[in-house]
Amino acid sequence: MKYYFLTAANSLGSTPLLTKTMIVILAVLSPYEAMIYVLLVFWVVDMLTGILHSTKKKFIETKPKGFALKVKIFWKNFESRKLRWSVEKIACYLLVVVLMAVMELYFFPFSIAGYTLTKIACAFFALIELKSIFENLALITKSEVFTKIFALFSKSFKEKTGVEI
Repeated sequence: MKYYFLTAANSLGSTPLLTKTMIVILAVLSPYEAMIYVLLVFWVVDMLTGILHSTKKKFIETKPKGFALKVKIFWKNFESRKLRWSVEKIACYLLVVVLMAVMELYFFPFSIAGYTLTKIACAFFALIELKSIFENLALITKSEVFTKIFALFSKSFKEKTGVEI
């Protein structure tokens, strides 16, 4: 796959530099495609659970009567500042993944216990998103089940790796 992208970039001749750069980035990231999709799914789920939590909080505060008022509150709940922050967060995640993949490709072509630097970065970002999803679900449902599940996961992770999350 990487060979295909690099060959395509070389054969583009007078194509703009940005297009060639994007093709090279895709070539570097092609081995990590599945992990990036998983990270994107976690990010979307985190964003949706965050929106649900925020909307539920507004409903509890205002106690709206009627469907139209609930829809109005739901749409007012979308703030461009919060959505922009979420987009900036995933952009930073992806930037770090690209930089780690480049570092790994050109400077550190080895793995630690079978895990590459890029895989470690993706796993770290996925854990951040998973923790946020569980926190949002705990707040939405007002149940400690999700907090306890993550605590068990965290304990098991620490026992196996020695790293606390």
